[in-house]
Amino acid sequence: MPMFSFKSEHENSSLAKARASDLTVEEEAGRLLVYDLNARDEVRVRRQYKSKLVLALTDEITRKSRVRVSSSRRGTWSYQLLHAKANMKREELEGFTRPFIEEYMPEQFASGTDLSTYYRHFDTTVEAIVGNGANEFGDVLTAMEVSIPGSALEGWLRQRSEDERKAASLEVSRLIQAGVKRLLPHYYFQDLRRLRQNPSAAALLVWAAVRPSTSVLATGTQLTFNTDKDVYWNHPDADLRRVMATNSDTASRLAPALSAARLRLLEAGEGHEASFFDPSEGRDFLAMAADGAGAGFFHSLVQFEAELVRKAARAIEDLAGVTVAQGAEPSEAIAKLAEFGADITIAFNQKLDSVYADKSALRALGQMVFLDASRALGSSLSATKATAMLTMTVLKERRTFDIGSFLSGELPEAGDVAVAQRLVSA
Repeated sequence: MPMFSFKSEHENSSLAKARASDLTVEEEAGRLLVYDLNARDEVRVRRQYKSKLVLALTDEITRKSRVRVSSSRRGTWSYQLLHAKANMKREELEGFTRPFIEEYMPEQFASGTDLSTYYRHFDTTVEAIVGNGANEFGDVLTAMEVSIPGSALEGWLRQRSEDERKAASLEVSRLIQAGVKRLLPHYYFQDLRRLRQNPSAAALLVWAAVRPSTSVLATGTQLTFNTDKDVYWNHPDADLRRVMATNSDTASRLAPALSAARLRLLEAGEGHEASFFDPSEGRDFLAMAADGAGAGFFHSLVQFEAELVRKAARAIEDLAGVTVAQGAEPSEAIAKLAEFGADITIAFNQKLDSVYADKSALRALGQMVFLDASRALGSSLSATKATAMLTMTVLKERRTFDIGSFLSGELPEAGDVAVAQRLVSA
């Protein structure tokens, strides 16, 4: 596009090391191996945003000869998104941050002030101080931070037989698919103007209605889901994509989504547009997703989904059969730990990209998908929750702070800040 340029950078680093020391265990000489893993995946678009996911893990394994005696594992999973935007409007800020609030801190608005009222009051406050006019926020810095307890990593690193590893990969695949099918339409259709009967919206709605499944057996137009021969179905097959988009199971799962969309449009006073979302119109949506321009959008969505699922499955496979309990040499364990760190951080940062969403915001929401997938691998995680913090800072027009430096970790002085708001999950 003429007169438009940006610079995008992606960096992934995953370093693992082992340290050994002597330790007395039950009055017998033993050996303590300490495995350290630090993995980081960072994506930066110049003067727009920086998305960073960091995984740190320490695994202390005490051995006598080549038999595990005890293990103590500590880990952290933390995500940070820094976003800087000049001349930001209220609808932009709300569209960017509302899904994050609804996903990580809905309890903050469970009673009393609703989110729409909150943004309206925020706008009124900014207007009184900055004087930009209604719905004009000016230059805004946004920080989204998510922390997930290290216990969520336990399941990914658990020792498994080959059959157990395969079963875990298949279940993680289904949960990841379910998670992104829930998040992406919710994010994209925050802007009601996108909710129209056209190929792009149809492809997204139909894709979200496709049953989360591993490999699929197609016999004519009949499908057998979850045959479990692979972690994802054969999406490069154009005929199978068409059947996946148009089969009766997808149609029945699409109907409630169309009803919900129709209700939203009616409540917004858009009766004409709402008429296109009657469930009786489902066949038109299926046809648009299966052919023409809609088919291209649908293909991009299943490809995005497949890449994410395969990276997560690869992360589980990286450590398969390589544990100190099985007598693995430290050098082999180190290499596998490094591969695991690279694969899992890329999966839940870089691979959470879609043509339908601001890539930075979707990555922030995607950390919840990681937690959902982790629950499939660890039965003790049912009550585990992510903690999150959202900071929105509106800058004064006259200031010395350069918004681009925010992405490098610099913060504005108090005198440069017009209004700051911070929300924290309970």
